[in-house]
Amino acid sequence: MAVVKIAIPEVLPPVEESIVEIPTTRFGALTIPATEIYEMGEGMHGFPELRRFLLLAPDPPGGLFYWWQAVDEPAIAFPCCDPGKIFPDYRIHSDEADVLRLRLADRRSLQVLVVVTVPPHRPEEITANLLGPLVMDPEAHEAWQLICERSDHRVAAPLLPALQRAG
Repeated sequence: MAVVKIAIPEVLPPVEESIVEIPTTRFGALTIPATEIYEMGEGMHGFPELRRFLLLAPDPPGGLFYWWQAVDEPAIAFPCCDPGKIFPDYRIHSDEADVLRLRLADRRSLQVLVVVTVPPHRPEEITANLLGPLVMDPEAHEAWQLICERSDHRVAAPLLPALQRAG
């Protein structure tokens, strides 16, 4: 009679996900898994020291506007939107250097948002920065801000007329 050895897998204790509390001036203290924080290796243009961000989804779900909240600076959060929902012809024209810099194998997993500016006391003049989109890899939680130098998009594209056309 042969002895059969059965391999019993090692039972590992469950891995506890690290939870962090992020203070913000707009949303209060946010308690989130540390894995939800996006890393921006080069920071945002004008804010190179800010390299960790949290993407806050629209509320209600399906809404147009996100927030790109700086993790290390509670007062800095950028309103953003998905340009494809408002500007149906919007495309990022990047060169090979951008793709290599982003280290992306599968561009389908990317999320693109653009920063929105609402002038004080003039909300009807809301604009979107179509020249400096935020490109995010939701799987790796990495993000970059591209500068679309060879584009005819505007840095301050009026949002209200585009919303009226789209909707």
